[in-house]
Amino acid sequence: MTLLKEIRLKTGLTQQQMADLLQLSTSTICMIEKGQRTLATGKTLKLYQLEEKLKASAEIAADTNISASDRKQKRNRQLLRYVKKLSYQQAILTKKYKQLQEKHQKHAQQLQSSRQLAAQPTGGDELETLLFSLLQLQNKAAVKQADEIDLALLQLKIDVWAFKEKRLKEIVEKFGVGR
Repeated sequence: MTLLKEIRLKTGLTQQQMADLLQLSTSTICMIEKGQRTLATGKTLKLYQLEEKLKASAEIAADTNISASDRKQKRNRQLLRYVKKLSYQQAILTKKYKQLQEKHQKHAQQLQSSRQLAAQPTGGDELETLLFSLLQLQNKAAVKQADEIDLALLQLKIDVWAFKEKRLKEIVEKFGVGR
């Protein structure tokens, strides 16, 4: 079953209604559901957005049947789960960052030893040894540069997660979650 058909059936929409929402013809919807055509990227994004809106409205409708205190407790539990998820993801990113730092230090040491080897005069076939050392240096420099980029990206992700966690904790404190 295609994604389009699955979402259409979940939402209880007809092919005509789905076609109107995605601004496509019903015959195109039919062909996509049969796997004869694919859905363009922009339309796929619109389909996901539609699904999210429908899920949100279903949650709102479900929330109207429960009391205000139950809604608050539900929201509090959701916030706490999200804070825990952020903390867990931050811990994973921090661990990856430390691993990359260790790898970076190891490569820096190897690069230094390769430089020292290249600087030493050799006995037998000097040209071959020198070329080999030069190739090692180039390879290690490329790896070091890639690792530095990875380190910077991971540090940025850690900073973002730390900010999100801080903001969520502020929200939790403001609304008195867990009291």
